Amino acid sequence: MSAATLQVGFALDNTMGSMLLGVIISAVLYGISLLQCLFYFTRYMRDPAYLKTLVASTVFLDTIHLVFVVHTVSHHNIILTGLIIVIILATSGEFSVIIAFSILKNTACGTAWVVLALEAGTYQQLLNISPLTISINALSTSTDVIITSILCYMLYDTQPASLETETIVNRLILFTINTGL
Repeated sequence: MSAATLQVGFALDNTMGSMLLGVIISAVLYGISLLQCLFYFTRYMRDPAYLKTLVASTVFLDTIHLVFVVHTVSHHNIILTGLIIVIILATSGEFSVIIAFSILKNTACGTAWVVLALEAGTYQQLLNISPLTISINALSTSTDVIITSILCYMLYDTQPASLETETIVNRLILFTINTGL
């Protein structure tokens, strides 16, 4: 098996670390630009519309850029989530079979992708397995939806002792939906 290359003689595995580091730095800088945008729109409300449009356009294009960069690097790196899976399965009780089955499907597709990616000789050959990549993304999304739904159901099913507890549970459900989906 050989590492995938952009062209013959150029190994991708020699550049993955620097690509990941670039994504992390880009994400930090993106966060800073979002903060600057927030400050701009809250402090300079009287600026002309063309200036506000320019700032919004810049942030929009920066968002698109980060999405493309993360998408590119995520196709070549695998993030281990075993500990999170164990915690979810341990807390889900009777729903653990549903979650485990969904995770196993995703893991099988991910493993197949890795095997095919390692056998790919060029970057172009990596593009040929994009249907499998789409399947992985769809399965991962469905797993997230399943986990979020089960967690919301479990929170909703609790019997709050007071109105204050009920408010906290409702906030937890909203937080679960916002972060889980």
